[in-house]
Amino acid sequence: MCGIVAIHSEKRQVDLGRIDAGLDSIQHRGPDGRGIFRSKDGRTALGHVRLAVVDLESGKQPISSRDGATTIVVNGEIYDSDRLLEALAARGHSLATRSDSEIALHLYRELGTDCVRLLRGELAFVLWDETAKRLVCVRDRFGIKPLFYARHAGELLVASEVKALFAAGVPAAWDDDGAFRALHMAMPDDGTLYRNVKQVPPGHMLICEGGTLRLERYWDLDFPPRGSLSDAPSLPEAIHEVGRLLEDSVRTRLRADVPIACYLSGGVDSSAVLGLAQRMSSTRIAAFTVAFDHEDYDESHVAREMARAAGADFHVVSVARSSFADHFEEGVAVAEIPPYNGHGPARYFLSRAVRDAGYKVALGGEGADEVFAGYEFLEAALRGTNGRLSGPLGFLRRLVRTKKGPFEEVSAVSPLLGFVMRGAGFSDSLLAYLSEKVSAVRGTFADDFLARHRGRDPYRELLSRFPWTRLARTEPFRVLLHLWMKTHFVNYVLAAERLDMAHGVELRLPFLDHRLFEYTRALPGAMLHGGTNKALLRQTVSPVVTTAVRNGPKKPFFAPPTASSKSSALYTLAQDLVRGRAFAKLPFLRQDRVIALLDTLASAPDEERARLDPVYFFLAGLAVLGERYRLS
Repeated sequence: MCGIVAIHSEKRQVDLGRIDAGLDSIQHRGPDGRGIFRSKDGRTALGHVRLAVVDLESGKQPISSRDGATTIVVNGEIYDSDRLLEALAARGHSLATRSDSEIALHLYRELGTDCVRLLRGELAFVLWDETAKRLVCVRDRFGIKPLFYARHAGELLVASEVKALFAAGVPAAWDDDGAFRALHMAMPDDGTLYRNVKQVPPGHMLICEGGTLRLERYWDLDFPPRGSLSDAPSLPEAIHEVGRLLEDSVRTRLRADVPIACYLSGGVDSSAVLGLAQRMSSTRIAAFTVAFDHEDYDESHVAREMARAAGADFHVVSVARSSFADHFEEGVAVAEIPPYNGHGPARYFLSRAVRDAGYKVALGGEGADEVFAGYEFLEAALRGTNGRLSGPLGFLRRLVRTKKGPFEEVSAVSPLLGFVMRGAGFSDSLLAYLSEKVSAVRGTFADDFLARHRGRDPYRELLSRFPWTRLARTEPFRVLLHLWMKTHFVNYVLAAERLDMAHGVELRLPFLDHRLFEYTRALPGAMLHGGTNKALLRQTVSPVVTTAVRNGPKKPFFAPPTASSKSSALYTLAQDLVRGRAFAKLPFLRQDRVIALLDTLASAPDEERARLDPVYFFLAGLAVLGERYRLS
């Protein structure tokens, strides 16, 4: 896990001081080394800060081929590297390092950009091809590793974090369209809040050649049509194959030349990863758990028992709600997005504790809900797959039978979204959640902002990006999964990577292995769910988790409501931020309307304020970003 910065100019030489400035801003990603490369004509430069995890002595980057024709900088890990190294050696390749990063360089020499299809891992890289005068920027299949880019003043700038683009010369400014989408929770997987800054979407390559820029997709979710699921394996066969694939995924992610820890909650996802990892490890693994000072959110007692049963060393990271304000602003600035919950500060504390204990690498359980359809908002659609309500007829019946309340509220903003969500079996509770938050925020929009976007339906625009010809043929819950994984999952859930890397901690995610995903995506929903949340996963990992974990309810990693609690320091901080000068400069919200909303909520019942806790977090986060990055 590292940090990368690249600049490619068509007309002038790149000032290496700008690369250095970009690297300075993300030095936290790579405290163990730094390197810079500039092309022969000086118009392309690559920079790298290194977190040394594999090949500690000779794995410095950038890495160039022996003839100097290709140079690469990599953030992340390529798995199955031994197999790939053997194949390359058999074909006459001689590698200068033991680093897995060099593998991509040699595969590109053989296959060109098709090499990305052979790479298994969590990575982003930028490669300069001197012969073709081509810059290739690649992001992994799920978007675990970030990769941002901007075109400015005749240049293409690429970096692991947005702050590095700003430091390298991209003007720091809000993006009006990005703000409109974010305020409606409708950000696509290539969007950001920042003007001219985009993300390379998951499973894509950004290629700059001959003065032109193009995106090419090399992998997608590709959920299969319903009819293809008729030849699904039996349940015992599925359990066996899922177990084999998951074990292999964990095993490959245990490769490192430094000790490895685990993030552990009381849920089945991280517990399964710890159980499998400890079974394969010759040493005791350190398991780190966040403990909140609110019994409804504290799972440390379940995690402690799981760690004991696995034979792991247990470490508790106590996070009091009173401490959320201490690093709220720093956490927002690091993540570069406004948060919705205190789980952001909590993750920041967790990764800091892991680093302070001497660890650079940890395994986590993220991705299991995507692979095994574990989210609560999928349950109504999953129940339809077990009975007579699947297929087009089921879609029409749900349109007729669904209670209209939250759907009508959503339809007031977007008729199309209400229609699609009702037909796909979207849960009432999540629609009500979305409607309440969006309605509250829309009431604070600045008049000129509203005028600029009058008549726009952000959800219609978002939905129009999706392959509905294919999606219409798959199971309804997979339609919802597709929407989720192309929006909030990559833009928010996986953005926690930057909270880990703020402390130089590389988090590896065994569930987000494309081989495992490609197997489970072809299984029927009834097998994944089976009447119990993630039933297939629970049965598969039963031998390595405790009974309490195996039979426990699903509990997402949420911190207790804090920003809206009048007695909390974060409530005071949020109020100060929203009433301050930085917030007054936001070009899309009216400060007086926001203050009126908060004043109204101040006298509301505790339950109502708690429901709008995400709004407090989000608004306060916008103020932090505007101030920290001096966004115009």
